[in-house]
Formats: sequence, structure tokens, C-alpha cells
Amino acid sequence: MKQRGWWDGRKDKDSLGFTLEECVENGKPTWVDLGRGGQSGLRMVRENRELIERLSNRIGYHFHQQRATYPRRVERGGFDLELTWTNQGVAPIYIPCAAAVALIDESGQRVATAWPEECHPSRWMPDQAAVEKAREAFSKAHPGEYRLALALTRKKDDTVPSIRLGTELPMADGWYVLGRINVEL
Repeated sequence: MKQRGWWDGRKDKDSLGFTLEECVENGKPTWVDLGRGGQSGLRMVRENRELIERLSNRIGYHFHQQRATYPRRVERGGFDLELTWTNQGVAPIYIPCAAAVALIDESGQRVATAWPEECHPSRWMPDQAAVEKAREAFSKAHPGEYRLALALTRKKDDTVPSIRLGTELPMADGWYVLGRINVEL
């Protein structure tokens, strides 16, 4: 690519040649190997670290949790939850994935988990905000103060977080902590 000038987007006699960034934005790949290729791959990463980091966060999906709205005091019978997600990648997610919310106690243990039926990661399209409203209940949770957390798991009823978010939030055992919530009778 470098020898032909394609790396820099210089067109050849056949009008071929796009920058790597243009290829990612136009082609919308779900995966690209940016680091293999032996010494030449390592050289590419060393010489273009900023570009490689930027493209790594664009290739495929790159979910961010932008906003979460919920009451600080809730009844075990249910509460309204609104989550705003963005996909800062260039492609939707194609692997199985489910959004989960959980209550985490003071010792860091997850005491209740729910998978909002209204949350669909496969619908979180690139460069668009996805606002999902759900009504959740943690009916088996004892009254008390907890931390409300979320995670992306492989499927509903799976409690192991499997997909990391691009969002900087405090974490508890792989779960992203949104904030405190008080469960009442």
C-alpha cells in the first residue's frame, strides 16, 4: 500500500487508492486485522499508532452508554428505566448480545439481574443514538441501598459480561455501575 501510494490516498493510473481511514468509513468492515503481518505489521503499528487506535474504535461496533435515567428510590414492583446508547463504530453488531441491568450490594455481589425486553443491541446503528425505555422490577431483592449496574452479555439469562463498552464508568466484576438506587417495599 505504501509503495503504491495508496496508504496516503494517492490515486494510481487506474484511479485506485484510498486512505485506510476512507476504506474503513466507506467499506464499513466488521473486523480488520491491523496488527498481524510479522515485522511489517509491527512497523505499521509503530509508525501509525494514533491512526490504528482511531480505526480500532471505528471498525465493527463500538458501544457507548451515553445516558441512564431512573429514579433513585424504587419499589420492588417496578420502575421506569431509560437508556441512551450510541454505536461509534461503522457497523452493527452481528453476534448474539443482550443488555442486562443488575443490583449490586455493598460487598460487590450481584443480588438481582434483569434483561430488559426493550433493549436490542442489534438495533444500535452506527452514529445514531438509540433510546430504549423499559419497566424493570427486582421483586426478589430485599429493601435497601444498592448500585444499579449494566452489562452486555452473550444472551438473556447469562450473567457474565461479554462485551466491553467505550464508556468510562466505575466497574464491579465487569458490570458498569450507573449509580445508587434505593429499593423499597
